[in-house]
Amino acid sequence: MKKKSVETKSRKIKRVIKYLRFTGETPTDKKFLKKTINTPGILKATERSPMYGFEKIRNFLLDNFMSRLKWETIDNHITEKKTFKDRLVKILTIRQALGAGKGMTVSQYRGLSKNIEVPEEAYMHIDGATVWKELTTYAREKWGVQKIGFTEIPRDIILKGNHILYKYALVFIEEMRKDWMDDAPHALAGYETMRAYNHLGKAVLDISSWLRKKGVRCQPNHPLGGLVSYVPLAGKAGLGWQGMNGLLITPEFGQRQRIAPIYIEHPIFSYTDKDPTEFSWIERYCEICKRWLEECPGDAIQDTKKIYNNQIETIGRLARCLDPIKCHPVFSKFDGCSICVKICPFSRGNGIYQIIKKKMKN
Repeated sequence: MKKKSVETKSRKIKRVIKYLRFTGETPTDKKFLKKTINTPGILKATERSPMYGFEKIRNFLLDNFMSRLKWETIDNHITEKKTFKDRLVKILTIRQALGAGKGMTVSQYRGLSKNIEVPEEAYMHIDGATVWKELTTYAREKWGVQKIGFTEIPRDIILKGNHILYKYALVFIEEMRKDWMDDAPHALAGYETMRAYNHLGKAVLDISSWLRKKGVRCQPNHPLGGLVSYVPLAGKAGLGWQGMNGLLITPEFGQRQRIAPIYIEHPIFSYTDKDPTEFSWIERYCEICKRWLEECPGDAIQDTKKIYNNQIETIGRLARCLDPIKCHPVFSKFDGCSICVKICPFSRGNGIYQIIKKKMKN
């Protein structure tokens, strides 16, 4: 009986690794790379580029089968009793996840024929200021996207093994509902996270079609499964700063948001990049606050950020803040933990960002 139980647990662990294997192959996969590898002007990852997070977890599990991810973690997650509300929200979350997965596939493998239809000379007649005004209005009124940035993409933030077609990016940010994120680490927070992924993914796909009608070649990138590291990209676009858990902190939403870019061919808009000192004080505040250190159930947030590239224009450096091996068991158990998002003082909204900034500047 005991032997049978061990075999059952072994199969469950292997299923987890098999699931991670799909995500760990990087969002583009070989099919997309083969279709676009000869496209002129593509931007490839460098040797200093970061690796996709789930790939680290998958490799670790394959090499250290019984180490930091324990049998009990997966077993308790599968056998844990759920309330009726949890089960209902779980069904809704799965629906949103399927929609987000479909959107990611469409955005990564979408045919490029629509881009080819845009003539080169079309850019000569585009009024960037007018299109920007129309774009922000369209994104806000149709999709509720309140925050947009524009910047040039540093090659070092393209995830290892990937490439993108164009070197400039529009960066879109969608807020996640505070009352639902406050339910973390329970079902509603997980649902809201997946809902934001799905909704923002639909938004960037639609907005990219809108841009093409304006004569702009573009490549949308779904928020679930990026080709670049989104947080430093948004930081370079002047939208916020990286918190101690690795997520973006913005003045409007704190950490309650999802990010998605649309890569475009030419710099027809004005850059939204800001001086690093506009946000760098956040780093000092996080080191004083340290609620993340006390509240993280997996002890996954590192005391000191690990800097592995300090030559990125505007944002200065790339830093790893989270140990994905420690984070993943808790993240899996609660279908998306989000405790660090919930407890972050910046996530409260209601002008808390400006209050903290004023105190830190004095």
